[in-house]
Amino acid sequence: AQQAQAAQQARQQAQARQSAGSGLGSQVVAYARQFAGVRYVWGGVSPVTGWDCVGFTNYVYSHFGRSTPRRTGSSVNQFWKGYTIVPASQRQPGDLMWWPGHVGIYTGNNMHIAAWNPSMGTQERAVWGSPVYMRIV
Repeated sequence: AQQAQAAQQARQQAQARQSAGSGLGSQVVAYARQFAGVRYVWGGVSPVTGWDCVGFTNYVYSHFGRSTPRRTGSSVNQFWKGYTIVPASQRQPGDLMWWPGHVGIYTGNNMHIAAWNPSMGTQERAVWGSPVYMRIV
């Protein structure tokens, strides 16, 4: 009986963490979306002066007390090891998305927001390719 009760409590705690995470993920998305239109600047880290993809994600996640690398790398483990990788089937709004040389934030409905390049700046677009999803919040 005690084992069953302990298992039930563990399930409830896991559900609470998942709910809290998805709520925080929605906050991350709302915060990130307010920066749509900010210009792209290689090596930039500020919405005032512009940023690149890692500057953007670092700025957004740091607002929520999370630190992220300032580089993307050619393999996910080069700078991003230690973060929780989740399968695409379990992605949630607020998850970080990594491709070799690029990062963005999953916003839901197969969309993500990122700082793209000097001609596009920061904008929300459809997910492309096969990114790695990481649970940061």
